[in-house]
Amino acid sequence: MRMKEFSKSYLVPIAIYAVFAAAGLAFISLFLHINLFGGIVLYYMRILAYVFLAFLISAAVSALFIKKLSLVYKNAIGAALIIQFCVCATFVTIAPTNIDRSFSVFFLSEMYENPDKTYSQAELESLFVDRYVLIGGVTRRLNEQISLGYIADNAGQGYALTPKGRALIETMRLIEKAYPIDGKAQLYPNLTKAK
Repeated sequence: MRMKEFSKSYLVPIAIYAVFAAAGLAFISLFLHINLFGGIVLYYMRILAYVFLAFLISAAVSALFIKKLSLVYKNAIGAALIIQFCVCATFVTIAPTNIDRSFSVFFLSEMYENPDKTYSQAELESLFVDRYVLIGGVTRRLNEQISLGYIADNAGQGYALTPKGRALIETMRLIEKAYPIDGKAQLYPNLTKAK
């Protein structure tokens, strides 16, 4: 196979895949910086909306010139759109969402900002309650769950699980049977009561 044919068949499509994936990630970063869809309370849902929007923008731009391209390039662009969506969805799930929701990241950051200090388990537990949970952590999570329809605020009488929330937990428990998690207490709180 000649170099020109090799480039057309393999190198150019790989370059197209890389450009589309990088463009998708750049769009998502831009959307985060300008706080597009800031009305979506749940960060993960907002960032997934960015993944869809990046995909739609890329597809729209591709549609402007795809008719003039050869079949090899049309196929490469079609595959690149799918790759972009998968790469972006995977990245935002692994990185920004984890940073946003993880107590582990919180206490690692605490240690990073205070490199000369050592912490006992009790100190880290206190940090979690005093500086993570009580300063907006619970309120933020409640607002997210209300906006998603999983819990309802009963006119100041407290919060209750909705049928949609019950269905979500039942689905999670079904998934957990096939893909067991280490921290069972977060999905089965009664396990901790029995101990």
